[in-house]
This record gives sequence, structure tokens and C-alpha cells, in this order.
Amino acid sequence: MEQTIMFPDGKLILILIAIYILIRLPLLSYLPFVQDESIYSIMIQEQAAHPTLIPTLFGYPMSWKPMLFFWTYSIITHVTLALPIPIEAAFRLPSFLFGLLTVPLLYLVIKKVEPTGSRAVAFFSTIIFMFTLVSSYPQDALLLDSMMFFLMVCALYLYIDSGNRLGSYRFLLAGALVFVAFFVKLLLVFMVPVLALTYIYLKDKFSIREPLFWISLLAAPLAFVIHFMLLNSAGLSGELYSSEMTSHLVKDDIGATMNAFIGSMTHFIPGCGIWFALSLAGLWLYGRREPFMAVWYMFILFPLISGNFMIWYYLPVMPAIAYFAALTLVKHDGEERLDKFFMIIFSMMLLASVALCLMVYATIYGDYMPQKDVGMMMAGKENVLVLGRYNPAILTYKMLNEGSYGRVRDVGWILEQKNMPKEDAGALIQDYHKQVANMTDGSFSAMFTAQDWSFRKDTNITSFDYVVLVGQDAVMPGNYSVLYNKSNLTIYRLGVGG
Repeated sequence: MEQTIMFPDGKLILILIAIYILIRLPLLSYLPFVQDESIYSIMIQEQAAHPTLIPTLFGYPMSWKPMLFFWTYSIITHVTLALPIPIEAAFRLPSFLFGLLTVPLLYLVIKKVEPTGSRAVAFFSTIIFMFTLVSSYPQDALLLDSMMFFLMVCALYLYIDSGNRLGSYRFLLAGALVFVAFFVKLLLVFMVPVLALTYIYLKDKFSIREPLFWISLLAAPLAFVIHFMLLNSAGLSGELYSSEMTSHLVKDDIGATMNAFIGSMTHFIPGCGIWFALSLAGLWLYGRREPFMAVWYMFILFPLISGNFMIWYYLPVMPAIAYFAALTLVKHDGEERLDKFFMIIFSMMLLASVALCLMVYATIYGDYMPQKDVGMMMAGKENVLVLGRYNPAILTYKMLNEGSYGRVRDVGWILEQKNMPKEDAGALIQDYHKQVANMTDGSFSAMFTAQDWSFRKDTNITSFDYVVLVGQDAVMPGNYSVLYNKSNLTIYRLGVGG
């Protein structure tokens, strides 16, 4: 088939990179740290100071994420934190860079797997991919997914690039990337050997006879065994692989399953917009003729089940969604038509996609900015206690701001995940170390799985001057004044007022 885009691959890739920079850079520092980003920033700082095989939080090993992300970001942020940029951008810049490196690879992968090698399909698929919240959020956030996705696309490119000058040795390099990627975000990397095996079976049967190909497929299982043994040595393997992994995929009942499904679609629908509907049409029209991409598309089942309000779970399957959406628009009766009408419709869809994304960003900003405000208010303050629901940005902004200008102050943190009576909360304010039921001291490793437990950070503080309550009520001791009260966050100054 004749190419409808006459530009060579190099120019198209440069255009895609320019678009990526234009639409990603302004968002790097727009949002405050959102939930897990805050925890990751603390863990990165700890790895920068004392690297460990199992990442730590407040000095205790954490089971739910491996070490490579934290090692890599601790090295890069050592440089970016010295730049005159907002602290959010400094921590998120590595994600932006991994996303940038992914763009040319993604274009080449899609062009390679498209039966006609269409530049138009590869180009517009990559454009659609970039203009969705599914890709923009994790590539502009302090999350593991941008680095993980980059390594996955690198490995996949090596598997499908039969003309690579490395020959069959490319399989070993692909396997090495899969092995490394496991230590970024664990089981997600098993997508790559499944897709590689699918591609080789469908389009490169000669490579099935290559021993190095089959050896490379052992990389993910080997990484799993090593990581399991590593966690097992610390007594944490069951906490991750039995509790957390199972909780994502297997729910207690049909109601919990439906709630998880609804939660997973809450951000995905506005974040993917019209492209998801178009991809379903494309899958129906071209799925049988494009079996490799159809298999890739089927991986959407996993984020649908487990991606409860976590839109970044869809990132690894977004190329397939974008691909079938692009096919629906670009091809008519098997021919490519890129006329003025196409460009007008496509441009309108891009604008609608941008509008939906900005609406979600504005909502997130309003929801999480109060945590930053409170954290900045508490920065430099001694004898601070944060008590209540999961709002870790309060601690992060306090600690990072103090670290930028001098000494990081000790702080108390009680993460309450059950309905704690206000009398108990008041007692803990007066006696932080009071023994209460279902309280874990020191380690926060099980905070995402043990929903009926509370968690208490180690501290040497014996009495508090400031108490931050997060979605919690408490019987406050003695005299106090209220310094802040907004969005279920209240700051009390103890020992003053009446």
C-alpha cells in the first residue's frame, strides 16, 4: 500500500518528540504530590542516603515495591533537586524523561507490527497515545509506570526487530531488560514475554527455533524467584504476593468486584475519552486481521479488574487502544484517507481529549492542594503530630521543605484506617505511645493490605505542640486554637487559646 505520509520516520519522530515536550512540560509542577507520590519521594530520599536491597520507609523495609525505581530516581533527583525548578518537577522529571525516550520506540513498534508498515497508522496512534490522561498522568507523575513502560517497550522492540544487527543475540538483551523491569514494578512485566511469544508465533516463526529466544523467556520467572527469595528472607513475601497481589485481582464478593470495576472506569473514561469508543470499533473491524494487537488489547482486562481509581494501570495497554482507534479513523475500506475532513475531525477529537484531561487535572488539584498547604504550614515546626486518614503529602511537604533549608524535624504520624473513636484519638494525642488494639508500630509495609489496622511512626517526641487531624475527630486536651480547617484537615495549636 502506498504511504499517505511522505515524511521519513526520522522527521515524524522529531515531530512526535516536539509535541510530547510541548504538552508534558507544563504539567510537571501543576499538581501537588498526590497520595503515593508523597511516600515515594520519602523512600527515594532514604535510598539516596542508604541504598538497600529492599526499599525502606522511615527505616523499615517495604514489601510492595522493589528497589530499582528508587535507586534510579535517587540518582537522577540528586541532580534535578539542585535545579531552580519546583520540587514537584524535580522529582517528576525522571518520569518525563522516560516517557520522552519511549516516544520514538513506540512509533517504531507500532509501525513494525502494522501489516503494511503504515507511517500514518504509527504516527496517529502515537499522537492519540500522547493525548490521553492514561499516558500523560504517569509520565508526569512520581510513579513507577513511566520507567517500567519504557523498559517494556524497549524489550518488545528488540523481540520484534528481526532485522536487528544483533541477530538472535537481541533476544538475550530483551530478556535482560525484562529481568531489570521486574525490579521496577514486578509481575506487570510478564506482558512482554506473552506478547513476544505471540508475535514470533504469528509473524516470525523462524525465531521459534532459536534457543536464545526461549532462554530469554526465562528472565521474568527468574526475576520473580529472586525477588520472592529476597522478600522471604525479610519475612515479607507473603505480605506482597499473598495479600497485596491477591487483593488487587480477587475480591471478596460480586459487590466488591463491581465497585472495583466502577472505580477503575472513573478516571479511564474521561482520561481516554472518545478514543476508547473508537478502539472498540477498530477492534471489531480489524481485530481478526490484526491478531497481535488484539492480544495486546486483551490485557485491558487486568486494569479493569484491579485499577481502582489508578488510571496509570492502563498505560501498558494504551498503545493497543490508540492503535485500533487510529485504524478506525485512518483506514476506510482498507485504504488510508488523510484528507482535510479527517484532519478537522481528528483535531476536534484532540481538543476534546485535552479538555477532558484538564478537567480531571483541575479536580485533582482542588482535592490535593490542601495537603500541600498544611504541610507547608507545618514546615519548620517542632513537635507535630499528624493523625487520621491517608494524606501523606502533609508529611512530605513538611519534611522536604525542611530538608531544603536545614534540619528535618522529627514528626509523629498515626495512619488510622478504621473508625477510631475520638476518645482514643484524644488519648493518643496525650500519650503517643499508648497501647491500643490493632496498632502496628514502626513499619508501614502492610498499610495497603491490613485495612483494619492503624500504623504508628517511630518518634522521640513526648508531647505535641501542633496536631493535624485528617478526616478525624478527637477529644482535644486542654487549651487549643484552630489554625486551619478545610477539606477534612484541621490544624490545632495546643496550649493556647481557650
